[in-house]
Amino acid sequence: MPSGAAVCTVGGARAHPDGFGKQMNRNERRATSWAWVGRTCVLAAVLCAGAIGCQGGGKKPPRAREVMAPARDVPEVLRNTVGSQTSLIGMDPVVVSGYGLVVGLNGTGSRSVPLPIRTYMEREMTRLGVGREIGSLRDVSPSELLDDPNTAVVVVEAIIPPAAPQGAKFDVRVRAAPGTATTSLEGGTLYTTELRLGAPDPTGPVTAVLAHARGPIFINPFIDPASESGDGVVRTIGRVLNGGTFTGALNPALVLDTPSHSRARAIVDAVNTRFPQGTSRLPTARGISEDTIEIRTPDAYRENTAEFVQLLRYCPVDQTAVREWARRYVEALPENPELAGELSWALQAVGELAVPYLRKLYDYVEPIPRLAALRAGARLGDMTTRPHLEEVAMNGTPAQRVDAIRLLQDLGPDPKTERILADLLNSPQMDVRVAAYEALAARRSSLVTVRRFGEKFELATVPSSESMIFVTQQKAPRIVLFGEKPSVNRPVFVEAWDGRFMVSSQTPTDQVRVFYRDYRSGRITTAELEPDLVKLIEYMAHEPTPENPAPGLGFSYSEIVGALAQIVDDGGVDASFLPEVDVLALELQRGAQVPVVERPELSESGPLDSLAGVSEAATESDRAGAEGESDTKLSDEERERRRKRFVVPLTNPEAPPSKPPPNDG
Repeated sequence: MPSGAAVCTVGGARAHPDGFGKQMNRNERRATSWAWVGRTCVLAAVLCAGAIGCQGGGKKPPRAREVMAPARDVPEVLRNTVGSQTSLIGMDPVVVSGYGLVVGLNGTGSRSVPLPIRTYMEREMTRLGVGREIGSLRDVSPSELLDDPNTAVVVVEAIIPPAAPQGAKFDVRVRAAPGTATTSLEGGTLYTTELRLGAPDPTGPVTAVLAHARGPIFINPFIDPASESGDGVVRTIGRVLNGGTFTGALNPALVLDTPSHSRARAIVDAVNTRFPQGTSRLPTARGISEDTIEIRTPDAYRENTAEFVQLLRYCPVDQTAVREWARRYVEALPENPELAGELSWALQAVGELAVPYLRKLYDYVEPIPRLAALRAGARLGDMTTRPHLEEVAMNGTPAQRVDAIRLLQDLGPDPKTERILADLLNSPQMDVRVAAYEALAARRSSLVTVRRFGEKFELATVPSSESMIFVTQQKAPRIVLFGEKPSVNRPVFVEAWDGRFMVSSQTPTDQVRVFYRDYRSGRITTAELEPDLVKLIEYMAHEPTPENPAPGLGFSYSEIVGALAQIVDDGGVDASFLPEVDVLALELQRGAQVPVVERPELSESGPLDSLAGVSEAATESDRAGAEGESDTKLSDEERERRRKRFVVPLTNPEAPPSKPPPNDG
């Protein structure tokens, strides 16, 4: 099935959308650009003919010939879908960026800023009120703020989700601006930054603001093997988890390959039948002209716009025979396993009427058609998929097990499923344990205990025979402790950050002593705690206030993650340490390699420009490929050894405190 016109990031490879670790064999490409070229040529020919005709006396102008869009490379069975007859415009992820200011650093910022960037920043800061008579920054000029060593000019980058509605949240990446001398963004906070389409250009034209970003910066505390810094940690790159907010006004649209009022009406009816209005007064699809249909993301898909785009793409146009199309799709699955991902989406787009046909493949002998059918059935809420998914979750390949668990989490409550997911918390495979936790958390299981520390992060604990600490690096900041009452070993000696943070205990019965010296004020804080890891995390996170003066260090999420990584690396806790895969960095790296084209703006007569975008399926392909390689080519011991390399190593102070004596028994 063809994908939407996407040119702002990588196109080409697509993931197998059934999510069971397979790569699709078809290289789906659109003829969208050729359709636009054809129509442009027709208009140019007509205009030229008119101009010649007005010149009196010459030869008759040649007749304009319409250049038809070439036929799409679409399998016969999928030619009734919306995506086979239209181009999806404005429904792809898009890279946005801007220059911003990070404040609250510990003298690690930079006053040296390239002149074009400095001029741009001073102009923008003045426009936003810095140095005016009112406001918190009334007593400081933009130039003085940029010269402060506790501030840094940064490049802020993000990817707006496909067909994102206003208010959609997303992660943003922050890096020190090139040409500056910033050495670390650790402990900083990003001031509100405007994000625009494409790469930042301080001397380029001003384009529309599509999003804003702000918030505390999370520094990845894990080693970058390519880093040349002393401890391998790249402190000039960070992110703000869920710190981006989409504020633009986009008008996604479908553009018909062949303009036709009757065809446009049929597509509008098909889309609105599959995605009814619900509580909204606006329809999902609204015809604008004979070749343009405006699309509005339904409220039910505000948090998962990528799924809506896929369902829209595979929605059947002919709504008079949807059962017949469901039958054809199911019959085509065993015969065309290379189309399994596309057919699975097509069956989901049919809706609940496809379920009776899907059930014929739930126990099919070949895994690819079977798993594609199970995915479609589970997404459509068919409870009879449960025993089949449970069997895959227990006995499938590593990638299949993870995806089956994710499908189980959205099915209705069932005691047996709860028991199976609880058992999977004890799996020797880390990815399976994490998937089981996420499924139980989504199902609001009593096995998952959650405590929130304001807007900083969420701390969850789950029972498991395999001790592990899992930390997220995207969206909601979260620390998950696997194990039965995780505790700090005694005796123990842990130090980090050049001796500014230490955890120690001299004997197996001593309390755990914590020492911290604040790098901003030099103030020293000490405490004695129980050897309970949860208590230690609570102490690190809590910031004393007049309302709650209990002692605490007030660490940020990034600092707590770094401290936990050091504690695990120094043997302070018997647990594996697993950071979440950094998907955003990969997406931005790929997105920077392809030229950017403006998003379309819909006028009353239809769309004027085509859209640049990121292929959501390609993102899934990279993710699936990475997970598949991790699970199929590496043993658990090798994966654990490699993950150990991603823990911040010990950095000894000049005069380290004495270490505890060895335990004699």
